[in-house]
Amino acid sequence: VYTTMDDHDNALQCYSEALEESHKLGDEKTGTALQNQLLNKIAVIHVTNKQYGTAADFLEKALDYQKNVQTSIHGDLLGMMHQLGTTYTLSGDIDKAIECYRECLETCQDLYGGVTSEITSTLCNLAILYHVKACIQEDGEDAEEEYLSEAHHCYQEALKLSPKSEVNVQYANFLYQ
Repeated sequence: VYTTMDDHDNALQCYSEALEESHKLGDEKTGTALQNQLLNKIAVIHVTNKQYGTAADFLEKALDYQKNVQTSIHGDLLGMMHQLGTTYTLSGDIDKAIECYRECLETCQDLYGGVTSEITSTLCNLAILYHVKACIQEDGEDAEEEYLSEAHHCYQEALKLSPKSEVNVQYANFLYQ
């Protein structure tokens, strides 16, 4: 209720208290799943408050919990990894964001093996971040070409998976910059 009323301080207090109480649950799987959700909700509030570093800390904890949970909630894991990548992107930590999206891509491929919207989205996010990395390189650094090549590769892989999608527009924008 506090979250919908934009009363973030009280929402954080309630989520934090619930998190403490969740450690007292007897069923480990239920407790872990609940702790994961609470940590994720706390992180969302911190993102809303533009406290990206704090949000990333909570998402890292949630990710640790999530990795220990059964396969029934792998979708939450991928969503959380995407959110963590987005949070690092918003905070300006491009290297951490790339790391998160890379891990998300590997996990998604391990879980589903084939074409999914998550893989396409992750590849596009990686392409954008590699393009940003290329743009912020100092003059004379050889890494710029490598990052542009990675961006190009990610877009091409996304197009193979989803040729009739928004990937075409993103890739076209990348090529004509």
